Amino acid sequence: MAPWSPVALPPRFAAARRTRLVGRRYELGVLESVWERVAQGAGQVLLIGGEPGAGKTRLAAEAAGALHAEGVAVLVGTATKDAGVAYHNDLSWSFPAADNAPMPVAPPSVTPQQSAAVARLVQRAQAATNNGNIMMPPGDSAYDLYRSALAIDGNSAAALHGLQALPGQVESQFDQALAAGNLGKAGDMLANLAELAPGDAAQGMLGNRLAGAWLDQAEQQLARGDRIGASQSLERARKLAPSNPRVLDLGARLQSGG
Repeated sequence: MAPWSPVALPPRFAAARRTRLVGRRYELGVLESVWERVAQGAGQVLLIGGEPGAGKTRLAAEAAGALHAEGVAVLVGTATKDAGVAYHNDLSWSFPAADNAPMPVAPPSVTPQQSAAVARLVQRAQAATNNGNIMMPPGDSAYDLYRSALAIDGNSAAALHGLQALPGQVESQFDQALAAGNLGKAGDMLANLAELAPGDAAQGMLGNRLAGAWLDQAEQQLARGDRIGASQSLERARKLAPSNPRVLDLGARLQSGG
């Protein structure tokens, strides 16, 4: 019998993978966690949603291409609105199997020692989240600790919930930092959100709020005669909202000596 070989990816998926994938660290982490459970024999369903042009096909193509490169059969199907179902990409993953391959078995049970290790990792991840260590430092960030827990037990509800809740936690800490006037920390939280949820509509709104806070600070510094500090705060605001009328106005005032 000829050796098994996976079917080729659809041309549109192969073409999509030739474009750069920007960000998506959080989404790729979720996909890896789902695949780990599939590899253990537990079937999974994953839905990718978003506005048109948000990068759904590119993300699906990345997952499909990575699995295909490992010898996994990736079957792609579509539906049309004429059939009464909204358009979507539907990926079906399966391992190559010999004629005498055994049927899939249930995922291996987690030992008490592994359960204890997962609990410790989740506890550390929760502490890291509370301390604002969302994506850094490597290995000890909330993101990495939750991922480490899921590598041991891909069905850990606590780890899955914690990982999925990180974007919301980041937004909450952004609000707290902004209210306290800690603009540097608010900027760190905004950067974390960009890594966890690229393209999230909330980023633009939060960025504008932070830009406004930097502009308020620049105005106060200028009123005190601290032109250097005002220029630095203005530059922070310009990076976040370069077209903001206040940015243009304050920049002109600084240049004119006003």
